Amino acid sequence: MKLAKVGVRRKIVIAIAALALLGANAHATTFTCQGQISRSIIYGNGNLMIVASWRGSYTQLCNIHQEWLGISAEVCRSWHAMIESAKARQANTLVQYTDANFTCSTLPTYGASIKPNYLITDD
Repeated sequence: MKLAKVGVRRKIVIAIAALALLGANAHATTFTCQGQISRSIIYGNGNLMIVASWRGSYTQLCNIHQEWLGISAEVCRSWHAMIESAKARQANTLVQYTDANFTCSTLPTYGASIKPNYLITDD
């Protein structure tokens, strides 16, 4: 009888652990958008936005004057330099995001933009 109780408890613990892991993975969905950036703009308040082939509308990446969603102004200014270089070379750019609610083509735009994790440009 004791063996049966231990087996049931172990199964319950395993089931709870599996559910916790599944819930954690739902929030950790990452996706990478790849293509060319056709336009960039910096607003007077410092917001850096791009129009890229994967979205076709302005999405904010960061702010060159102040931290935005955890991205420092220093990183933002570096990203801006990378973007301008990629545009001039017509190079591919990759931007990674973490959000289970969106895809590259459904990214929120303008002030509703979500935080990117990183930006890469081809050599």
